[in-house]
Amino acid sequence: MLGLGFFFALFSSASLGLTAVSIRRGVLIGSPTVATLITVLLGMPLFLAVTAATGQLFRGSEIATDGYIERAYRRAPDGHRWL
Repeated sequence: MLGLGFFFALFSSASLGLTAVSIRRGVLIGSPTVATLITVLLGMPLFLAVTAATGQLFRGSEIATDGYIERAYRRAPDGHRWL
């Protein structure tokens, strides 16, 4: 049986391919700004659709504010700050 990670990897690679094709087509037709706009306008609805399908859309409020602050100031393994 395939694990959940396999499906995430498959979706991630498909998303990367779709983004690359969208940017390439956008640059061929118009400017890089238009290509970026196309990928952003496609990415946000897809992100919302996936979070709604998995039931995570309205669970962002379950993360405590301390969790966001801790994540922002946590150090990377090499000792540097991420932000």
